[in-house]
Amino acid sequence: MDDVRQESAVHAKLLHCAGCGQVIGVYEPLVHIIAGVAHKTSRAADPHVGQSGAGACYHLACRGIGGADLTTAD
Repeated sequence: MDDVRQESAVHAKLLHCAGCGQVIGVYEPLVHIIAGVAHKTSRAADPHVGQSGAGACYHLACRGIGGADLTTAD
């Protein structure tokens, strides 16, 4: 029973791409979209990205999935 809870807790901490559904690795570049603005980052550079539940996160290669044609903020 404890193994199931630990696995669920680990799975909940993983960040999944809103485009393809796969896990976004810690060092992979990602796009975090908040209020229509795309921000390029990584979980290594910004460990709290996606934890608040605000916005969507995508792999850099998946950012166009779903018709999201957004400008990237500097």
